[in-house]
Amino acid sequence: MAANSASGSDYLLAETQRAQAQANLQVVRARSGYLLVMAPRSGVLIGRTIEAGNVVQPGKALMVLAPVGDVAIVVRIDERNLGLIAVGQSAMASVAAYPLETFPAREHFINPAVDRLRASVEVKLHVPSPPTYLRQDRTVPVDIEAAVRPHALIVPTADVYELGTPNAWVPTDSDGRARKRTVQVGLVSAGTAEILSGVSEGELIVPRTAGSIEEGHRLRVQTAAAAVERAPRSGTR
Repeated sequence: MAANSASGSDYLLAETQRAQAQANLQVVRARSGYLLVMAPRSGVLIGRTIEAGNVVQPGKALMVLAPVGDVAIVVRIDERNLGLIAVGQSAMASVAAYPLETFPAREHFINPAVDRLRASVEVKLHVPSPPTYLRQDRTVPVDIEAAVRPHALIVPTADVYELGTPNAWVPTDSDGRARKRTVQVGLVSAGTAEILSGVSEGELIVPRTAGSIEEGHRLRVQTAAAAVERAPRSGTR
């Protein structure tokens, strides 16, 4: 009777065994939890890299899930253009299979960190009305509207020499001779460059297709039609 009392040896032994059993139960429950992989959100399983009985290591991708619900486009922007992008900017996207169709998107996240290996910044765009042909991991070209300037002075990027440097210049026509004119370039997009200063609207720009042009070379326009084709004028758009 003394051994079975609250302070007896048999009672203490039973309590110890019960505590060990509870600890073993917790271990078993923890291990069983490793066998169940929970998806962070609802979706469709589109890829699986494991089979039943496989041993996996931490960090290994086991499955690929296409989430159901909001659609986002993930792009990488060169860090040099970080000053041109901002949350809330609108964009237009398309896919190669449907080149004539576009759909709107809006920038809603800019990663605060820069990828040192790629020298780029991850940007996510929300697609409010995704088309039915948009699929997971599809390549999507995106045009982000960085600024709106109704009366921008533009010239073809091919005719701007040393583009992307502080010494950008264009060859112009001055009294029938080629003159080198330093210009300040703004936004560059879709084969055109915005000219902030250096030339005025209507000035004749000598195209790169005219060949090697040096300072002081004499210029000759054959016909009015040829002048339009060979020497495009700077203009607003």
